[in-house]
Amino acid sequence: MENNHHSDARGALIILEGLDRSGKTSQSGRLVSYLNGLGHPVESWRFPDRDTAVGKMISASLLEAKLKSGTSLIIDRYSHSGVVFSSAKSLDIEWCK
Repeated sequence: MENNHHSDARGALIILEGLDRSGKTSQSGRLVSYLNGLGHPVESWRFPDRDTAVGKMISASLLEAKLKSGTSLIIDRYSHSGVVFSSAKSLDIEWCK
């Protein structure tokens, strides 16, 4: 299968949001497998996961660097989930944003 990826192409940022146990992890895994099968550089990330090296490096723009290098990221949850979970604990939603 031909790979049409160009080294100067920016990767896609694809975020799957949803309720717990709604299939985000399953669907993101399927998408990663499909895109890898087409020869695209792609990684699967999960948020929030601040216990991992990746989680600790987010502040250092790792996410942006990956995208600029042409790697697409399939992310299981992102900042929207943090806002919702925090506001559900009675924190002001505007502050959470």
